[in-house]
This record gives sequence, structure tokens and C-alpha cells, in this order.
Amino acid sequence: MTDLSLIDHLLFVLFCLIIPLGSMARTPHSIQEVEWTPEMKVALYRSNAIMLWVVAGILVGAWLLQGRSLAWMGFQLPLSEKMPQALLIALSFVLLYAVDSWRQLGTPQARARTRARWQSMTPFVPASWREFRAFIPLALAAGICEEIWFRGFCITYLVHLFGLDGPAEAVLVVALPALIFALSHSYQGGEAMFKIGVLSFFFGVLFLTTRSLVWPIILHIAVDLASGLLSVKYYYSTSK
Repeated sequence: MTDLSLIDHLLFVLFCLIIPLGSMARTPHSIQEVEWTPEMKVALYRSNAIMLWVVAGILVGAWLLQGRSLAWMGFQLPLSEKMPQALLIALSFVLLYAVDSWRQLGTPQARARTRARWQSMTPFVPASWREFRAFIPLALAAGICEEIWFRGFCITYLVHLFGLDGPAEAVLVVALPALIFALSHSYQGGEAMFKIGVLSFFFGVLFLTTRSLVWPIILHIAVDLASGLLSVKYYYSTSK
């Protein structure tokens, strides 16, 4: 890849610092005071999906206009020689997600706590099959576009900024986008922010290991769809 350009620096500052960290201005109170009707949720899902595609389009377009290969952003199949490591990381991720889901929803008491947190911190999650159907395009957009954004662009930028000469640099280029992505979800509370950071770190490790967006995108979409299904099933107390 060629050296980083002024365009790269500007895009990183805007899309990997200002916009994500600017979302920290949203507070739980500002979300709670809104009466989230199904129509409002659907509108939110659609507008967020459009925004994600626009951001991904800008980043990919700027990359191509500079005469670079999209393979450098991870638009390629995973490295075959890294498949065992990728499978181990992916399976560890799935196990961690399953354990955490059980911790949140495995007992009536846990479901009550989780339901209260959803209704307080994230009342915009899908709570019906109609809302879930509208949520699917957002889950797909988030899985694809956020991985292009935070892994394909941000990690690749940081690799070329700091180098990748040892484990310290590897941790830095993976952890920094994960931290920024987690902070952009601060309105969901500390626990959710921590878990989002951990999930993002896994995605970053997969991206750096395989040099591909394939695994991170698949897992990201799967997590978002699974989370939507769980919220539909358990958002209301009538669910057993």
C-alpha cells in the first residue's frame, strides 16, 4: 500500500474520532424521555442503515480514488493458512456470546433485570416481529458497514501509521478502534459498553489474523440478528 495521505488523516479524524465520540453526547435520559412507537423504531432503523451505507461508501470511494486495492481493506477471502486460528477465535467468540446470553436471560430473575435494562437504556430495540423485520436491513448494514468502517479502514490506517513490528503494535491497532466503537455506545451504559468493546476486539483480532472482513462481517451480522431475536422474545414480561 502507498503511504497515508492527507485524505486518510482527515477521514480518520472525522469518521474514527469526531463522529463516533460525538455520539457520546447522547445520554440515557435523552433516550428514555422519547416514547418509542413502532413507527419511530422503523424510521430509526432505516435512517441508521442509510447513514452506515453512506459512510462505508465514502470510505471505500476515497480508497479507490487513491488508486488502492480493496484487498488492503479486507475485501478478500481469509488467508487459508490462518484458518485454524480464525476458527479458534470465532468459536471462542461464539462461546463467550452464548455464555453472556445465558447470564442475561437464563433465569426468570436474569430476564427481569435484562428486560428492565432494555426498557430503560435501549427502548428502541425490536419488541415485535414487525419491528424485527424492519431491523434486519439495519443488522445487515451494521455488520457490513461498521466492519468496513472500524476494521477495514480504521485498523488498516493504524497499521500503516504505527507499523506492526510486534505484539504491542498489534494490540494497539486492534484495541483503539474497539475502544472508540465502545465509547460511541456509552448511552447504553457501562456494562453494554464493555461488552461491545470486547466483541469489537474479537472482530479486530479476526481481521488482523485473516486480513479479511469476511469473518468479522459474518459474526457481526449474526450477533445483531441474535440480539434482535432475543429482544423480540423477552422484551415483554409475558415471555417465559
